[in-house]
Amino acid sequence: MPAPGASSSESATESTRHKAVARVRATGTHQGEFLGMPATGKAIRTQAIQIFRFADGKIVESWAARDDLGTLKQLGHLPAPGKR
Repeated sequence: MPAPGASSSESATESTRHKAVARVRATGTHQGEFLGMPATGKAIRTQAIQIFRFADGKIVESWAARDDLGTLKQLGHLPAPGKR
C-alpha cells in the first residue's frame, strides 16, 4: 500500500542458496484505496512475511502473508468483536 510518509523495516531475514524469507513491519497513513475500501487518513502499523525463491540469480516465485485483517480493523472497516 504505497503512501506518503510510509516506511518499512526488516525485523528478521533468513536465506539459503535458493530461498530468502523476510519479516517486514510497515507504518504509514491510509491515503488511498485498500482492498476496495476508501481512504481514511488514519495511521496504521502492519507486518508481513515474504518468501522468495531464486533460480539463475533471479526471483522466480514469491509468496506473502500479510495481516490484512489487522489492517482493516485499524482503519475502522471492521467492527470490534461482539459489536455490529
